[in-house]
Amino acid sequence: MVQRQLAAVLVAEVVGYTRHIEKDADSTHARLLEIRRDVVDPLMAEHRGTVAKVRRDGFVSVFASVADAAGCATAIQRALARRGAGARPDERIELRMGVAVGDVTLADDEVDGACVDLAVRLQHHADPGAVVVSAPALDQLRGAGLGEVVDLGPLAVGGSDQPVPAFELRHRPEPGPPPPPPAVAVAPAPRISPRNAIAVMPFANLSGDPAEDYFADGMVEDITTELSHFSSLFVIARNSAFTYKGQARDVRRIAGELGVRYLVEGSVRRYRDRIRIAAQLIECATGAHLWAERFEGDAGDVFDLQDRVSARVVTAIEPKVLAVEIERARRKPAGSLDAYDCYLRSGPFRAGLTAQANEEALALLTRSLDLDPHYAPALAAAAMCHAARRDQGWSADPAHDVAEGLRLARAAVAAGPEDATALCLGGHTIAALSGDFALGAALLDRAVRLNANYADGWMRSSMVRVYVGDFDGAIVHAERAMALSPQDPRMYMSLSAQGFAWLFQGQFAEALRAAERALQTQQRPEMAHRIRIAALSALGRVDEMRTAGRALMEQIPSFRILRWRARSPFNRDGRFDMMQKALQEAGLPD
Repeated sequence: MVQRQLAAVLVAEVVGYTRHIEKDADSTHARLLEIRRDVVDPLMAEHRGTVAKVRRDGFVSVFASVADAAGCATAIQRALARRGAGARPDERIELRMGVAVGDVTLADDEVDGACVDLAVRLQHHADPGAVVVSAPALDQLRGAGLGEVVDLGPLAVGGSDQPVPAFELRHRPEPGPPPPPPAVAVAPAPRISPRNAIAVMPFANLSGDPAEDYFADGMVEDITTELSHFSSLFVIARNSAFTYKGQARDVRRIAGELGVRYLVEGSVRRYRDRIRIAAQLIECATGAHLWAERFEGDAGDVFDLQDRVSARVVTAIEPKVLAVEIERARRKPAGSLDAYDCYLRSGPFRAGLTAQANEEALALLTRSLDLDPHYAPALAAAAMCHAARRDQGWSADPAHDVAEGLRLARAAVAAGPEDATALCLGGHTIAALSGDFALGAALLDRAVRLNANYADGWMRSSMVRVYVGDFDGAIVHAERAMALSPQDPRMYMSLSAQGFAWLFQGQFAEALRAAERALQTQQRPEMAHRIRIAALSALGRVDEMRTAGRALMEQIPSFRILRWRARSPFNRDGRFDMMQKALQEAGLPD
């Protein structure tokens, strides 16, 4: 049963959860259960609160009044401070908390509403052991005697360009001797704020028939669900966005109320047996339309049409949002960059496929990890940079790059077991550097199960499918990647995977076409040159083969056949013997 009511919401998150789990998962789970039993549940009952949702690293609870929510929050923080008084800082279980007030929707084990989203964002700004509240919540706490209130000033919650006033409640310390100072002070890892916040607004039904609302609403639900699979985006829940259904829309006002930087709007129109859908992506601060597209299909199969349109919309939107965020991070002064900014800035360099660009990317990712050592996407991206050094022949110390790449990849998978980016890049690195192709393929399979519209996951999976000898799977996965992202600057990888697959199956004309398409991309990868030379040799086109060999050497004068074969377990496979012979026939140096 769905209930809508005015409530105060308390959101709590364990500080350094991943660090605790990596150190001792069993002990951490036991301690969290003990804290729930001995601290949270009794104080929740005392303050008439209800735990609406429990996550691995925290919980969401609902109260009838702000006084109860704030009182419970400060009481929990005091209790945890007492429990951790004698422990080393890196061993303490600490929470950060946010409190907001507003309308919420309760259904089964879910709680939703704009104030829930705001409470989540406020706790991101809380220090360990602190409680941050919204201005409307503070207005209801005047005279409640909850201790010192510190004005944090307007905060850019969720990356909104319209800051929200926020306040920290500092509970009064209880009398007693202070705990002994720790021998070593360990600073908490910086928190990454969900600045890529986006909401999918209700689509307008332009058909003139209210009965068609179901299709427009279903379209929004599908797009919201699919966008939420991208770890790079913070997607506002459908129920919050639907509170604006039927209202005249002021983009800036909605952005401030939902704490978002981007909105997706659209419309649906049915005419006889055809349906037309329009969608657009808006940057709220400027009102600029970053992307827009129209789709049309047969009304006879609305569910297939919904699936196709939602897949196309989400794969178009995520790169557009990231492109704007990369440019925003690029304009920031170097001294103000946080871990996420550095990760974003590394993206264009990682796509460059040159030694210099790779080093630029790795420097930015190293800085990101200095700021947040457990940031899974940065760990995985740094791992890929080390793999690129080795695979492209740029490494001064290949053994070091193999060891460091594998360390980072395994750390990424451990830190982000539900993060498609971490699984994708980590899995590809593990396959490329260790030769454990089965594990790499399994991690990539999990990445695309988590997000079926993740083009990079399908692209890298196509290459790892070649590693394991699943050539038909490689071709299918590459086609999926290119269909999802037809203008992808890294399309050379999907094309090269298809080239390898067709080459190893003896389909030399198809292999040649794929290689030549890959060589038309900006990167012109070495592997595409090699596929082209091998395919031309197999087709008996000797003069063209030698011309292709000269083209490889003009682009990469340092290329040597034996050095290439020695680079990785994949290159040492016997299937490459025919390629080595073709390279020698083309006149390339051993």
